[in-house]
Amino acid sequence: METVRSDVRVNELDPVTGQIRPRTYGNMGMTINFKGPNNPGNVRVTRNTAESYTPLAGPLRTERFGIRRIFGVRPSNESAVGGLLADLTFRYRDAELINLGPQGNGSIAEPNLALFVSTSGGNQFGALGSDALDQTANILTKNNVTVFATFTLGDRTNPLPVTLTAFDAKRTGTNVLLTWDTAIELNNKGFYVQVSTDGKQFRTIGFVASEAPNSTRLRNYSYIDTEENKAGQRYYRLRQVDLDGKEAFFGPRSVSFEGKALAAALTAYPNPLGNADKLYLTVQSPVSGQGRVSITDMTGRVVSQQQIEIIAGSTDAAVNGLNDLKGGLYMVRLVLPNGEVQNLKVQK
Repeated sequence: METVRSDVRVNELDPVTGQIRPRTYGNMGMTINFKGPNNPGNVRVTRNTAESYTPLAGPLRTERFGIRRIFGVRPSNESAVGGLLADLTFRYRDAELINLGPQGNGSIAEPNLALFVSTSGGNQFGALGSDALDQTANILTKNNVTVFATFTLGDRTNPLPVTLTAFDAKRTGTNVLLTWDTAIELNNKGFYVQVSTDGKQFRTIGFVASEAPNSTRLRNYSYIDTEENKAGQRYYRLRQVDLDGKEAFFGPRSVSFEGKALAAALTAYPNPLGNADKLYLTVQSPVSGQGRVSITDMTGRVVSQQQIEIIAGSTDAAVNGLNDLKGGLYMVRLVLPNGEVQNLKVQK
């Protein structure tokens, strides 16, 4: 088994223009040419030429696999505002295209090679494709890559249409909030939301269209199940459908309606504020996520607003900078992550 690691800086600041000047790094078999305004910082590159990932395209496509050459690319400044952009060239050997799969009897036809990337440590891959393939020199080129993680080459003729990085279902009162994220979408039409009471027989309750049928950046989706008379255990899954009709399933996730839902509530102290500079809030919420707090005077003028991180259950937070408020009544308004609103009055 061969594993090679290297810490490299792949671009630099041009002292004349003040712009990022791309540099390439290629003695490991991959050339990375970062471009655009953002600096990736230090980039850790790893290479493995002994193993291959199976399945390449996730748990529902077990006949797919990657070649025996894997690169990990980890920029230290991956979260730069506006993202990173690079052109990649991936070098390979003919012997790495054969004897693949769990039985060692699989192979990939060289003309079908495409670049794949995984953001989940090799559990799921999404296809990036290729812009050029030199079968004589054994070099595949892909331009304008925006996702950097684990790269390998696979068969472009049957890629996974969507790389799902998260799927969750949470009870919010009498409803259920479904959320999911995608890192890569290829020919994606959208998602049918399905529900079951036994985890076996599912029916469709809604559809969420893809934000972009072809995408290589993180996208967030949500759906609220507002059906009435929910009881017992409910199971949710996603039926993802391609533009050409191919489908894949994600889930299920279970939600219980056997107990009483946690009621939302908001309390504040000290009240009256007096000369205090802080107003302390205690939030009871059935859901987790970002909440928004605003304080207005009785004319509707906003005197303070901020976001707070709320967890399901009880959360304590503080609103600062209230010492200069004039005497009178004020309205505190809290918008919970599920959109529910809580109001209360405080006196200065």
